Amino acid sequence: MISSGGERFAAAIEVVADPDQWPTAFFCMAGKDRTGCLAAMILGLAGVNRQDIVGDYAATAPAVPAIRERSLAELPDMAKVWAKLPDDITNAPISAITELLDIVDDRWGGLEGYALEFGVKPQTIERLRASFLA
Repeated sequence: MISSGGERFAAAIEVVADPDQWPTAFFCMAGKDRTGCLAAMILGLAGVNRQDIVGDYAATAPAVPAIRERSLAELPDMAKVWAKLPDDITNAPISAITELLDIVDDRWGGLEGYALEFGVKPQTIERLRASFLA
């Protein structure tokens, strides 16, 4: 997802970092996979430490049952899809975000390397750091 969607993540980061777009909200179907990746990227680029990024993602786990119930209420046909998904997809295990961060570190040298490779401007990263953690 992070490799094939790199340009989309970069575009989303640019939007979130643009003060003309504030306040900004972002989400996906379950609110933990694409949303979790994007949140981790934004937090990391802003200078938040890894432990806090992991903690932020871990806070999602208690909400997953409610997310599932809501999606099934709105889209009953999703029950078949949910039933086929493995536990690491239907939950929000800490290993999901730690492995994501490890992959980004190994392949791109960190979140900044990832973001720059897929088109995030250096000034966008500086804006995130200056605005979000000021």
